[in-house]
Amino acid sequence: EYVSGTGFPFIWRYYKPAAFALTFFYSIGFPILAIGLPIRKIFTMQTAAMIATGVETNSGTMTTMFMRSNFFRIGKRWNRLLERKVLLRIGLRNVWRRKFFFVFSTLCIVLSLAFSVATLLTNTSIYQTVNDFLDRGQWELFVQFIGHLDPPNVAQLQHIDGISAVDPYRKGFVKLGVADTVMPYRILGISTAKTLMGVDLIEGRFFSSDEAHEIILNEEMKNTLGLELGDLVEVSGKEQALPLTLVGTMNNLTGGQGLAPLLTTQSLLSKHPNFSGALLTVHDPIEAVEARLYHTDNVGYVVRKSQARETLHISMGKLSNFLYKYCTLSLVVSVLLIFINLYLNVIDRETEYAVLLANGFGKHEISRMISYEVLVMMIVVMLATVPLAVLFAKLICLRIAETAMNVHLHLQIRDFLIILLPGLLLMLGVTAYCVKVAMEVNVPTAIRNRILG
Repeated sequence: EYVSGTGFPFIWRYYKPAAFALTFFYSIGFPILAIGLPIRKIFTMQTAAMIATGVETNSGTMTTMFMRSNFFRIGKRWNRLLERKVLLRIGLRNVWRRKFFFVFSTLCIVLSLAFSVATLLTNTSIYQTVNDFLDRGQWELFVQFIGHLDPPNVAQLQHIDGISAVDPYRKGFVKLGVADTVMPYRILGISTAKTLMGVDLIEGRFFSSDEAHEIILNEEMKNTLGLELGDLVEVSGKEQALPLTLVGTMNNLTGGQGLAPLLTTQSLLSKHPNFSGALLTVHDPIEAVEARLYHTDNVGYVVRKSQARETLHISMGKLSNFLYKYCTLSLVVSVLLIFINLYLNVIDRETEYAVLLANGFGKHEISRMISYEVLVMMIVVMLATVPLAVLFAKLICLRIAETAMNVHLHLQIRDFLIILLPGLLLMLGVTAYCVKVAMEVNVPTAIRNRILG
């Protein structure tokens, strides 16, 4: 009643079956799968494998048959190396004996670390895209006039000390019409020959001349109107309406703004040629030129490129904070997964270590054996995290492009090292702690529990 009484439209509730299906699968399907696979494993295990904890004796599996085939037979030289390196062989054997646990535990660690790296890569790419967008333009000062100036008044800017080049523009609001769809839009008319503005074209080409009936839209508006390159758009300005050909799409960080040739824009918006502002390059200190511009009668405000960069960085700050929150959450999950998986991997076999201690193996030798096993996991984590992080970052950038702007992916080693180095150091630290706990096992008690249960 309140909504209808205040004039707001009624909100229809729309439910997507796919969203419910995915929610059900993630919240219920995964736990059922996680419980069902071990139960199925128990029902298919041989009695000897159940009694001998941690030992898989099902020689009839496809994996064992594949391992025994000539195709997978280890070379003699490598085999002799493993015979001499007993501890290395035992460590690799432990990886193979618990291969499913190793694969899934490593996969969980890789996914969490890869997502953390991906958020940092995306954040770096966002700011680098902003910087590239500004650096592409050759202008140093952005000037907005008070009202619209005719060409003679704009030409007077060239006579101000310290100004090297003047690139005037004309901007205003128009309506874009395609079939029955009409959208309000802001258009910016720029010179095609000497423009100081950098245009980040995603597809298509630049204008052929200042009088061409052509237009470049940002990708969001192009998709909203359902246009393709070469389609005609009815552009209605204050003075007249013209059919313009879509010749390109651009990555425009300001949003809601398209480009058109300067003379075409002037004919749409005014009866006589005039300009809304200008882009400038200077050869004197920017502060001095800015002060001189403000002493003229027709200048409304002046923006330096550094100020524009700072403003865009601030506007991107909310998105960065969002990414950092996800990165923090992913890092917390990574720490928990590393500790839980490594702890279970070591502590679950403390009776096996007790048997080795009873058979003359020293604590230092068992520590090396465990270290070899963890080293394999660390190598797999590093090799798998890097490509997955790049893939996740690319997917995030594509998602941002659907709602905001096109983000060009920039890879920096720093973003990988910030996550991977602490992660690997944490794995070493957790391993050292687990080894310390495993070495404190009571050998007689552990062996008695293994024999008598």
